Amino acid sequence: MPHPGDLILACRMLEDEVALAMKNSDCTLPVVWLERGLHENPAKLRKELLRQIEKHAEAAVILLTFSLCGNAMIGVGSGTSRLVIPRFHDCIQMGLSLEQGKEPLMDIYTFYVTRGWLRGDSSIMASLKRTSLKYGRERALRIYREGIYKNYQSVTTLDTGAYPLEEIRVEAEVLADELDLCLKSCPGSIRILEKLFTGKWDDEFCIVEPGSSFA
Repeated sequence: MPHPGDLILACRMLEDEVALAMKNSDCTLPVVWLERGLHENPAKLRKELLRQIEKHAEAAVILLTFSLCGNAMIGVGSGTSRLVIPRFHDCIQMGLSLEQGKEPLMDIYTFYVTRGWLRGDSSIMASLKRTSLKYGRERALRIYREGIYKNYQSVTTLDTGAYPLEEIRVEAEVLADELDLCLKSCPGSIRILEKLFTGKWDDEFCIVEPGSSFA
């Protein structure tokens, strides 16, 4: 059975989930990985996406594992390729989408994490370490606890099934302790990625035809 696309543009933050969804979908398309820190700057992410799309203009259909990502998708398009993009505000909402037709239940007072969000140079722990080196540990903790994450009540591990949750439990506990938050867990899903890789593109996806752009 032919694949419904020619190329995947994927965020390193979702590497575990993309790998499992590709395996479950028997998807062997080539993947271009974009660095995980780009999601922090929508303008930079948009610029890099446009660069990669232009670089691979020969691809008739490009599948993007990104969601709308802080409006980073606005203006993204191609003169030659059809783009398929999950219709979700961000990858956490996409990962919380357990069932078609049911609005993902996001708790605005929780900081959701996966292995991808806990590790790497753009992770919150890496950011906290850099801030500690700059301002000292006590001041850095105040900045995070009383400033950036002031309104959060918990750190919640999102169980997407891409790896045993126990593998990140210690890291999640350390993060929750550093932010002075409680630790929770909730079920997640890779069903949107599986639909993306099998061509089941319905109203949960945005399809941008050649010659147009996402608006």
